[in-house]
Amino acid sequence: MTSDNHKKENKRSFFDYFIWVCKNGVAALICWFLISHFVFKQPGYQWITQGMLKQNMELIKQYPKLTTDQKYEMKLGTSYAYLKFIREQTPPNAIILYPERNDFFPPGTESQFKGQEPYNKVWATRFLFPRKLVTPSELKDSPYAGQITHVAIVNGRGRDRLNYPVPEEYQFAVLPVNLPTQNQN
Repeated sequence: MTSDNHKKENKRSFFDYFIWVCKNGVAALICWFLISHFVFKQPGYQWITQGMLKQNMELIKQYPKLTTDQKYEMKLGTSYAYLKFIREQTPPNAIILYPERNDFFPPGTESQFKGQEPYNKVWATRFLFPRKLVTPSELKDSPYAGQITHVAIVNGRGRDRLNYPVPEEYQFAVLPVNLPTQNQN
């Protein structure tokens, strides 16, 4: 009897395995259908798969020895150069009063920041983390409002937020809120 029970178990397990394979095969076909007919026909996905990824791979092959910073600067231009400058000029624990859209793109003037969103706080935080950013419109509500250590200046805007005079030639800068005191002996 034990050999008969063993044969029945083998038959059940083979049948159960066959059902499991069929169910997973049907699920895979449904997933393939949904992805190929709905997801990849969306313009955003086409842009990613057919445009951005291909262009990025061509650049990687063309310039294999570039650093990550160089690749970002090539791709994002002035926006990344400005964020990199802020990152290099501030300590990691800095709380920065960060410019808003109108500061980056003053009405009626040509901006150096083309096609990017350097004013987007979430986007900028990606490159400046662990530094914290506070925009002027958030000063009332931000828990960091009273702790700001630096002010980012763009297109000459933001100099008025400092309690010391800043020359007009400072068009792009990040300056401490309080000037360091010099020891006099």
